Amino acid sequence: MDFVFYLFGITGLVSAVGVVAFRNPIHSALALVAALFSTAGIYILLDAEFLAVLEVIIYAGAIMVLFLFVLMCLNIRELKALPQFNKKIRPFAIGITAIFLVDMVYLITKSQFGVGELATGKYTSEQVAAIGSNAKALGQVLYTRYLLPFEAISLLLLVAMIGAILLMKEGLGRK
Repeated sequence: MDFVFYLFGITGLVSAVGVVAFRNPIHSALALVAALFSTAGIYILLDAEFLAVLEVIIYAGAIMVLFLFVLMCLNIRELKALPQFNKKIRPFAIGITAIFLVDMVYLITKSQFGVGELATGKYTSEQVAAIGSNAKALGQVLYTRYLLPFEAISLLLLVAMIGAILLMKEGLGRK
């Protein structure tokens, strides 16, 4: 089991580095797909099948199709002619990256590895097994304890979608 975890972990890290390192945006997008599948594999090892399926369907499926669609719509040759990276921003970017890495190391060292409590801090792995599945336990928590925030987020996404449609219509009308 440890070997498979390390295999997924190393594959995910190499793929994530590839996302940043590749010059070709299509290759970066494909490396991102590999990183997302590695993450889904780790979710399966943690007995979070529902998250693994969502990772593959939503991120590796729908979001990556959107990324590739945008990449295909862009004229890559014109983008290569743009100046690469502003030299004045580089120290700021390095500082933010260093702060992020220190924060991640702190969080990793302070977190508790293992099954622990799920979702609300109320369910243990034995209780989830008694319920039947991770998806069923997530549904019970989401539609009972967190129903109001869930509905508020869905309303917020609806308003954002309507706003994007209105902005798009205005942008098309100006041409």
